[in-house]
Amino acid sequence: MNIIRRARGSEIPKRAQRVLLCACGQTEAERDTLIADLLPTDAGTDCVVSYFGADAPPDEPFMRDELGETHVLALAVTRTLLEQIANGDWPPEYRLARDLRLPVLPILSAGALLPQFTQLAGAIHGIALDDMDYRAKLHEQLGALLASEALAQQIVAHAFTAEIFLSYRKMDIRQAKRFMKAFHDIEGFQAVSVWYDSFLTAGRNFDYEIEQSIVKSDAFVLLVTPNLATNGNYVQTTEYPFAWANQKVIIPIEAVETEAEGFALLYPGAGTAIPLDDAEATRAVFIEKLGAAVCSGHMDGQRAYLLGMAYLKGLGVEKDFDRAVSLLATAAEGGCGWGHEAATALAEIYMGGVQMTINYDEALRWRTRDVSLCEALYGGKDERTMAAYDDLGRVYHSRGEYNTALEWCRKAFGHTRKNLWHKPSDYGDIL
Repeated sequence: MNIIRRARGSEIPKRAQRVLLCACGQTEAERDTLIADLLPTDAGTDCVVSYFGADAPPDEPFMRDELGETHVLALAVTRTLLEQIANGDWPPEYRLARDLRLPVLPILSAGALLPQFTQLAGAIHGIALDDMDYRAKLHEQLGALLASEALAQQIVAHAFTAEIFLSYRKMDIRQAKRFMKAFHDIEGFQAVSVWYDSFLTAGRNFDYEIEQSIVKSDAFVLLVTPNLATNGNYVQTTEYPFAWANQKVIIPIEAVETEAEGFALLYPGAGTAIPLDDAEATRAVFIEKLGAAVCSGHMDGQRAYLLGMAYLKGLGVEKDFDRAVSLLATAAEGGCGWGHEAATALAEIYMGGVQMTINYDEALRWRTRDVSLCEALYGGKDERTMAAYDDLGRVYHSRGEYNTALEWCRKAFGHTRKNLWHKPSDYGDIL
């Protein structure tokens, strides 16, 4: 394993959103310049930028695990890279990112490379270093792909019904992800936040952030595997005793069959582990120990939208694109302001090619829904409605339906221009 991480300061935030930079063939100076561009102080987002060292590139399973925790793959596109991929030799980071439906942000060394890149990669928006608006466009893309600090605060404050601390051996990360998926598939449990430290390293001293996370958690879940049932590991010597001393609710979940007597000796008082695949027993024990309020019950527009964004961005829960889209659609089908937010988010997902290739049909569907919501909620003269008209026109323009795009453009421009969110030049050749 040879992975380097960079952040704005000297400390690597434990739960920060991650950008993985694939800068194949670039010089160290060029790579460092891109990293600085990806760590702006004025974009309203924060992240950790990681890259694989050239001396000892990781094997594919480790790379897949890292990408599973990553929010955006930033791909540096050069002429050399285009020659490489034209021969079918894509960087492994890119191949795995597409397989995992991870958003890809191409950063091209020159705008002239974009046509060839999109011909090879499909409809993916890219940013060129020689674009006069490069930094503004990069900030805009980061804002679309990463959660803003304001959104993260809303999610923490309003999305979740409970928070559990998931304690596991680092070598069991795949089992931890399996647990989170199975747990959130249980009816009513998708609004339960799961804290897990994906930056854990062997031998690290007990961390203040981990300590505080255990204290504020509603339950301490032990992910039971044979690896956990070995004497002297970090969970057994540090995390579990701390949770026990702080009288946390302890719930052991068996992910891999483990010898019960040995587990009981190392974790006295933990009780009998529930098999991970027993959803009914898991649901029952959580409700018994945490109360019925742990279940989300009725999903109102606010919670559906915030949870959808949490799963889309991987904030407080694992990243799960399909679950995110389902929750956002639930919110968008409602008639409140959160429905407007959700419809906008869905349109941007499909318009921007977030975790997929661009889909103008779906973008049109959700922009149309947003127009209906804005007209009903705010009236035809509100700036939010005019912005919705303008956004719908942009979709039609992207589809090549210029006359229809012009109609929506004129409808938006029929009101005072000072309220418009997009410049007329967005429509280029139709004005």
